[in-house]
Amino acid sequence: GRVSKSTLFNFTQYLYRNKTYSFMKPEYKIKAQENLESIAKRAKVISEMLKGDRPANPAEATKLASEIERLVELTQNLVDLS
Repeated sequence: GRVSKSTLFNFTQYLYRNKTYSFMKPEYKIKAQENLESIAKRAKVISEMLKGDRPANPAEATKLASEIERLVELTQNLVDLS
């Protein structure tokens, strides 16, 4: 399935609003931060494709969206473990 922008936005806002990550074990916090950086990079590439700043590539965009979905899931698991 696809991860909508609102799902990604809501998840990241949840983390920042509730400062959930600040109560995490240091190794979980580092991994969660790395995941969030990876999500942001992938979202930026998709955004550039949509704006026309980068050649549109549906296959790559689909792959990136799947990776974002997986990273959100992994990060949510880290938050749940904390």
